[in-house]
Amino acid sequence: MPRKTLLHRATVQEGLGRASLPRRSVLLDGDRIEAVLPEGLAPLHSPEVDVLDLDGRTVMPGMTLGHTHIAYLNILDGREMLFKYSVPEVTLAAAENTTALLGLGYTAFVGAGSVAGIDMALRRASTPGASWAPASPRAAAT
Repeated sequence: MPRKTLLHRATVQEGLGRASLPRRSVLLDGDRIEAVLPEGLAPLHSPEVDVLDLDGRTVMPGMTLGHTHIAYLNILDGREMLFKYSVPEVTLAAAENTTALLGLGYTAFVGAGSVAGIDMALRRASTPGASWAPASPRAAAT
């Protein structure tokens, strides 16, 4: 049975337009949030729980980037891209850009167009059950 994780002594930003909640603990069961509790109610001494002391760091939901050209690489527009790079090179760089965004806490982006439909290919590849998908932490503290 997988162990649970407690993010203890955290500041929680719910992303709902309200003030952050200081002195909270977030109990994770795998990649799901089981509970958000005041620090004093946290299961600190439970043998099934690994405790991470965040010392006031902020826990927040994943972010969405609202306008992204995921396959653009130091260029002004898509036409310039095809003069500098091959489609396979652009595809690999777009996958690298996607992995970097996930590592920064973005869990979604709105594709604003890319050469050769690369953004849509990345979307299909990242669908659960796809043979390839970038590594993605489901919960991260910053």
